[in-house]
Amino acid sequence: TTGRLVQRGSPTPLRTIRSPMTEEVNWVEHPPHYLGDSGVECINVIRTLPLGLATTMKYVWRYRDKWNPAEDLKKAMFYLADYEQYLFKSKDIDGDMHRLTTIGAHMLMGTKTRSQLRTHVVWLESRELPEAKFFSKTYDYLQDARIGRVRYPEFKAVREALEELIANTPDESE
Repeated sequence: TTGRLVQRGSPTPLRTIRSPMTEEVNWVEHPPHYLGDSGVECINVIRTLPLGLATTMKYVWRYRDKWNPAEDLKKAMFYLADYEQYLFKSKDIDGDMHRLTTIGAHMLMGTKTRSQLRTHVVWLESRELPEAKFFSKTYDYLQDARIGRVRYPEFKAVREALEELIANTPDESE
């Protein structure tokens, strides 16, 4: 038997998963809402990223499997804004250290991780899913960052893609 996860207000199943009643699901190490239909597990992409960007991606990765998707996207924006503040706007020593460790983390992002993120992006784009633009812009930003170019215009495109996703996602709490 399979269970269907359906976004509120949408008759279309977002993802079909095995029911925990009939099959063992490892809800601690491999929860189904972090295993994309693309075959890529979220943790394999975010584990080498700085916390703010990794947390942002985590919330966007799973937002469609939550009761109120808009709320998870707003949480993602909170973490992205925090990441932006420290990476691009902070003028103190903490900001300088954050920039150095962030650039280092981006440069350490391995080929396999980039490949998995690209696979996820291609899968999302092929199905014209709304989060495809966010992940595509994030991939582009990380491609530049991995060679030491952490630039604001590329980051701004990530933020704008997330803002667009939030604007087009109904808020179930209203």
